[in-house]
Amino acid sequence: MKKKLFVLLLPALMAAGCLGEGDSRLWKSDVVAVVVNEGGAAARNGSINFYYEAADSLVANPIKNDAIEASIQSVQFTNGGALWLVCNQPDKIMVFDIETGNYSPTAITDSLQNPRHISIYSDSYRLLYYLFVSNKGEAAADGSFPNSYVQVYELVGNGKFAPIKRLPCGADAEGIAIVNGKIYVATGEGVLVFDAYNLDKVPATLDYNSAWGAAKHFVQDSLYNLWVSYSGSKVQYINTQRVEAASSKSIPLDTAGGDIALGSGGKHIISFVNEKDAAGADSLTVYRTDAASSVASDVASVASSVIFTGKYKARGININLITGSIYLAAEQDGASVLLLINESGELLHRKPTAGVGIKEFRFFVTTYPL
Repeated sequence: MKKKLFVLLLPALMAAGCLGEGDSRLWKSDVVAVVVNEGGAAARNGSINFYYEAADSLVANPIKNDAIEASIQSVQFTNGGALWLVCNQPDKIMVFDIETGNYSPTAITDSLQNPRHISIYSDSYRLLYYLFVSNKGEAAADGSFPNSYVQVYELVGNGKFAPIKRLPCGADAEGIAIVNGKIYVATGEGVLVFDAYNLDKVPATLDYNSAWGAAKHFVQDSLYNLWVSYSGSKVQYINTQRVEAASSKSIPLDTAGGDIALGSGGKHIISFVNEKDAAGADSLTVYRTDAASSVASDVASVASSVIFTGKYKARGININLITGSIYLAAEQDGASVLLLINESGELLHRKPTAGVGIKEFRFFVTTYPL
């Protein structure tokens, strides 16, 4: 996971009693950063750690990691402290109570095939709740995923969800976001937009140039508009009121994951690039791009400032929306490291062994205000 996506909030499942009992609260401050270790597909050892910025404290195994038994692709929060895990090997979706560590004993497994990201939608008029899960689908012989889709689930009672519809998405569905009743899906052929009120309606495709590569991930600004990253070092600004692409720009971007975050209340795009130096060692550069200029400007690229460099390989990025700290999940000499910097590039904290500490395991962070 890499990204924290916008969702219309779903009531916490522990209110329905499906997360079990427990009085012990795991959190100690107003914000917890969830450090997600993907784990190995064969080992099925994805795990969660908690990091508390105010105390500079890392807590291992806070939510019964032995219950996960899978690799983790992404996570998502809903209000009340529900933490949703999208897992592979095996394909399933699990939900935890972030305050107690209790989890739903029944994982969602039906109609999933290589799931990637999840978003939740609440229809307050009809008192209905839905899950939307992007799936890569089955791999073709050449390793591509030509038949990806979004699986839609409806809450049927007692914390249980039933699959009700599959939305075909073409190639390589990844990030997903729901804003104002519209479902935005990042795919290998651009951004598709479905109508949450009419799932049978043919989706629209926002302006797209195949030279940009595949759409990857969304981040949302304070006005509920979206930025989406592309593997060809492009970002696109989406006006969600008009449901249209307002602009597209070239920025420094690590094309493997397309990771971006928004800082300063959505004023800056934060991105990174992984490279090798002359000696073959990992070299990380973190960039800040002015988002407001990116929207208004007609030029194809905008100026980006280097704010941090180091001998690391970044695996993911996020921002603490309360403190403004930039979280970098990184790797150094085969060990997982959690880096906190500010937008001036100052290193605030460095937590070694923040992940499982094995070189091929990526990890990422997302923050949750309790």
